[in-house]
Amino acid sequence: IWVAARMIPYYKLNTPKTFDLFGFVTVIVSSASLLVAFSEAHRWGWLGWQTLILVAVGVIGLILFIRRERSTSQPLLNLSVFKYKHYTFALILSSIMTISLYSGTYLTPVFLQNIQHATALDTGLILLPSSLAMALFMPITGKLYAKLGPMTLIIAGIVLMAIGTAAMAQLRVDIPQSYVVLWMTVRNIGIALAMMPASNAGMEVIPRELSGHASSANNWIRQGLGSFSIALFTTMLSARVTTHSTELAQSGAMTDQALIGATAFTNSVNDVYWLATFIVLAGIPFAF
Repeated sequence: IWVAARMIPYYKLNTPKTFDLFGFVTVIVSSASLLVAFSEAHRWGWLGWQTLILVAVGVIGLILFIRRERSTSQPLLNLSVFKYKHYTFALILSSIMTISLYSGTYLTPVFLQNIQHATALDTGLILLPSSLAMALFMPITGKLYAKLGPMTLIIAGIVLMAIGTAAMAQLRVDIPQSYVVLWMTVRNIGIALAMMPASNAGMEVIPRELSGHASSANNWIRQGLGSFSIALFTTMLSARVTTHSTELAQSGAMTDQALIGATAFTNSVNDVYWLATFIVLAGIPFAF
């Protein structure tokens, strides 16, 4: 806060004279309902009555919020930011990468602790090099952005993310932890190369007076999709574990129930990583 107050210029822009209470209530109800529904869908079932009610409340709240923001003269969130094509495409691209990003954030610790029985501390240490690599490449990306522009960096980042994610879809129960370190590092370097340019490219076209609205919309949508992606991956993981367990038991190739369970879980993690690979590759057209 102290650094921000000292270093970031203050621009006195037009501030709303009234508070959009209706918009505030509807966006809170909508966001909360959808986030809880997505978070608990794997436990309740996607067609469970709790999930369906919360999704319905969330969608109705979202529709009311959008109608309100489009009709009031002083909206809580100015949705006119979406008329800027580059911003909208950049937000779609960032959302795609966020969904793929959460696969590694969620799946890798689960695999290391459930299958390889790593402690929480060991898991953190295994993931530390990839985090340090991302931190190291962030300022490098900033310098390259001025020289290369966003498209080259975004495509390079997506390719690295896809390579790293596809490699993580080749896990085995006894795979060396150095393999995880290597490919998570490759993946995180891709994230460092692509995320910031995608965000910057979108924000550059937004007029200064709308920058707060554009930033808020960006965070709101990406956080919601992050929650949705974890719910999607959790549900898929659970369903694939059941399928793989049945297939392994029927094949007769394994008799040890513990090994069947570990192998089924690992194969299911691989399935989700393959899905995440295809999701991130879908971002390439938006980079252009």
